[in-house]
Amino acid sequence: MGRTQAGKSTLIEALSAGSGERIGDGRQRFSRDVCVRPVVSLPGVAIVDTPGVGARDGDEDRQLAFEQVPHADLVVWVGSNNSFQEEAAQALRLIAVYGKPVVVVLNCRYDLLHPIRRNDFLNDPRVAFRDVAGDLNAVLRHLARAGARPAGVVTVHAQAAFEGTQDHPDAALMWAHSDVAKLLAVLADERDRRADQRRAIALVDRVRNPVIRYLAALDTATETLGTHLEHGEGLVGDLAQRVARQIDRQHELLAAELDGIIECRRSWHASAVVEGDLNAAWREEMSSLNSEMEQAAARHHRDLTAGLEATISTVLSDWTNLPTPNVPLGEFTGFGSVWMNRASQAAVGLGVGAAAWVGGAVLGSKVGGILGIEGGPPLMAVTAVVGGVIGGLVGAALGPVKDGLARLFLGSAEVLRRRRAELGARIHPILDDLQSEINRWREEMREATQSTVRAQFETMSGTLAGQRSIQRWWREVGTEIDEAVGNLDAATARTLLRLSGRTGLADAVLRARREPGSATAVEYTRAGFSQAALFPPDESCEPMLATGPAKPGVRAGQALSLAIGLSAAAPRTLRLTDRQANIHIEEPIPSGLTDTWSSLLSLFTNSQVRIVTPAPDHHPVSCDNQEPRT
Repeated sequence: MGRTQAGKSTLIEALSAGSGERIGDGRQRFSRDVCVRPVVSLPGVAIVDTPGVGARDGDEDRQLAFEQVPHADLVVWVGSNNSFQEEAAQALRLIAVYGKPVVVVLNCRYDLLHPIRRNDFLNDPRVAFRDVAGDLNAVLRHLARAGARPAGVVTVHAQAAFEGTQDHPDAALMWAHSDVAKLLAVLADERDRRADQRRAIALVDRVRNPVIRYLAALDTATETLGTHLEHGEGLVGDLAQRVARQIDRQHELLAAELDGIIECRRSWHASAVVEGDLNAAWREEMSSLNSEMEQAAARHHRDLTAGLEATISTVLSDWTNLPTPNVPLGEFTGFGSVWMNRASQAAVGLGVGAAAWVGGAVLGSKVGGILGIEGGPPLMAVTAVVGGVIGGLVGAALGPVKDGLARLFLGSAEVLRRRRAELGARIHPILDDLQSEINRWREEMREATQSTVRAQFETMSGTLAGQRSIQRWWREVGTEIDEAVGNLDAATARTLLRLSGRTGLADAVLRARREPGSATAVEYTRAGFSQAALFPPDESCEPMLATGPAKPGVRAGQALSLAIGLSAAAPRTLRLTDRQANIHIEEPIPSGLTDTWSSLLSLFTNSQVRIVTPAPDHHPVSCDNQEPRT
């Protein structure tokens, strides 16, 4: 990494014995991609060329370059001896924050194209490395301010090193005078010194990374299923309530209309022609009653169907699609025909006295037995009773004398009124019984409909409950896997500490969580935490953040201890509870890195941790051969 036009790509071509295709032509932002090449003279070492930082309008290049840092074991920072920028200063501080070892390389831009200068360099390379102390110290100061010590400091001549790899008469001398061998020695030492740690990390991550990916997929699936279940459970509950209300409402409307149809017959006697054919009049009235009931039932069937469809459509538009419940609307169909059949089969014997009463009741009982209703259907009883009443009136053996006397003393109008009143007194109780029977039937139908609907919603709820069980099982599996990853991270931390010579500290590890490429959060015993605070394990190939055992009731407080190791800037808490910690670090750090830190500390403390930093300023300011602004 390094500022634009510092000579990074030239150094890459030299270390990889390349053809020079990535060497710039003097323009800013010449290399704008990422290139990985092996270092020819260092087996097991690959070097990554990144876009330069500090170019005008180069924010995209800067982001691409820093995306490579978490995956690197070491950062080679390439600067030059002819300029320095505030952008470069910010980049150096940020690299230190990542916790990666940094090798500082100062590329001397001594002109080798001029024949005299070239000859001077070949005779005495020290002419190229004069007056570099100021630029080198500027780089080291910015690293020191970020709390980082470089793993090595080297001055090289990248162009001379590249020419030393080409077919050229002066190639060997150019390579020797470039001082690039010193850089290779630093890289070799870093490779060898931490090789065991890196092998251990590679072995662990070969197992850990697929597990983490699976765990992330499982967490996503669990949360997605939970979201769908919440919607599904809410939908089913809402739909069940609305459908039940719709059914009740429609049955109440049907009840009111049926009551009205029956109520109209309570005044039938007031206009009945008692001297005429009451038998035919009654049959006609009963036919009319059944017809009205049939029409009412059909209309309410249609209304209920439309109402339920509208209710289901409304609920589904508010929630999500679920199977439409199969409401047994067919219970309404045939309602009128059943009652019509019962009424039409009743024989009303007028003018035969008690025989009409008994005959009608017996016929009603027989029809009721066929239809499964004990004692006969309600309309059978009505026709039988009314038939008996009318028969009793018309067929009474009073003779013409009694009728004549009544007409003589009471008058025709009074006799008609009394006969109709007597007819009404007989009919009203029968209509009461009919209304009661109709209400009982309607309640049975309503309850049957509701019961069927409830059963279907219970089936839906059962399906959702089964899926909820699957979600709980997924969570349990995820918890077990997460615990296993935590145990692996703790074992990894102990291994890295032992490989770096910190056996005592390794034995003090209680638990740990890793964020590969970023840091490892470690909880030590109290004695171990004191030791780690006084003598940090800097030899580990991954930064280790230290904390002691959690205090009861303030688990999130561990986040502050861990945050101390994230940056040279002292962290401070903005909010701290048992389950939440907001931490401010006065250092301009990209949100991607603070998000990673927040995620690691949240996972480690099992609480919500949020790290806040000032927004970084990415506008470069040229400070050629000057101290960087701070």
